Amino acid sequence: MLLLIDSIYLRPVNESEKMSGIYIHVPFCKQECHYCDFYKTTLLGQRPAYLQALMKEIDLQTPRFAMSKLETIYWGGGTPSLIDPVNLGKVLNRLETAYGFEKDIEITLEVNPDDVNRDFLKAIRSEGFNRLSMGVQSFDRTILRQLNRRHNPEQALHAVELAHAVGFDNISIDFIYGIPGLSNEQWEADMNRACSLPVSHISAYHLTIEEGTPFGKWHREGRLKEIPEEQSILQYEILCQILQKAGYEQYEISNFAKDGLISRHNTSYWQGKKYLGLGPSAHSYDGEKRCWNVSDLHRYTQALMQEEKWFECEQLSTDDRYNEYLLTHLRTQWDCDLDWISNELGKSYEDYLLNQIQIQGLQEYFSLTQRKLALKRAYWFISDAILSRIFKV
Repeated sequence: MLLLIDSIYLRPVNESEKMSGIYIHVPFCKQECHYCDFYKTTLLGQRPAYLQALMKEIDLQTPRFAMSKLETIYWGGGTPSLIDPVNLGKVLNRLETAYGFEKDIEITLEVNPDDVNRDFLKAIRSEGFNRLSMGVQSFDRTILRQLNRRHNPEQALHAVELAHAVGFDNISIDFIYGIPGLSNEQWEADMNRACSLPVSHISAYHLTIEEGTPFGKWHREGRLKEIPEEQSILQYEILCQILQKAGYEQYEISNFAKDGLISRHNTSYWQGKKYLGLGPSAHSYDGEKRCWNVSDLHRYTQALMQEEKWFECEQLSTDDRYNEYLLTHLRTQWDCDLDWISNELGKSYEDYLLNQIQIQGLQEYFSLTQRKLALKRAYWFISDAILSRIFKV
């Protein structure tokens, strides 16, 4: 029962616990991509049970955040476009009843290009979705097969054009670079083609070979080799140069936007705002604790139907908060606010940060203007190696 879940449900919400957004994880895929380590399942017949449990989770979470109006909702996956628009709309209606929506709420749906048709797009617009995030990954047929994507280049191009034609003016498309076999010329062609499309946002991520994926298995067996570091750097430079020339502003290491149409939902993560995660494997953050739902659809649905605990939490230490603040701010256009560190974490953390930069000989990588510490953009791509030297460990 609720007493077994967590004491947070037994106390009223206060002003400081207001959250900015909700992430909803949809775990269903028709087929699994070779690179993806997000929680997913191909058991599409479990969608009704998932939706029932998702509604139950909303009901159980509402007392904690009942005073909050939502600024953003992001449906990720998995493949959210495998949920029919009517059911997507029912969940949105439940959320609006539970929390209320800000007038300018951003509601994003991740879609696969081959799920897109005119009727589907019109239907999700009528349900309230005003932003699309489309997993294109590449316009090269061979690369798409290597990734085990189920669309082809023509479907991706048609899906973007169709979405724009039915009225979506906030479209994001995702790409992956650093893929073995992806030449610099192919990557340049992908970016030039992307810039020719009616999209306001482009995300591009360097391939990470993850354990538990086919790519991870092939890497262990020696069948898949990571590309040389110098090629990774060159492809990142190609990305930045082409998108900047086309009018896209880089506001985070992997994200570029036109006309100020940044991803407001993802930006809330980087700015340390509170958010709630719904669905199996989804994460939540309340400023002090990070919680994560069980990464198992059966256990998730069973626990919620029986009102048993379906998540775990960890209390973040001050060191954790310091590390996360650096990680989420120093690779964005918002930089690092030394006043925030000093006021929220303590003056000793500001002193530690500035001392580490000196001790580690990292001065050339940073700039400091009016108490704002920035990692120079030329070094964003190698930020992991730099930041590890100023973290608290």
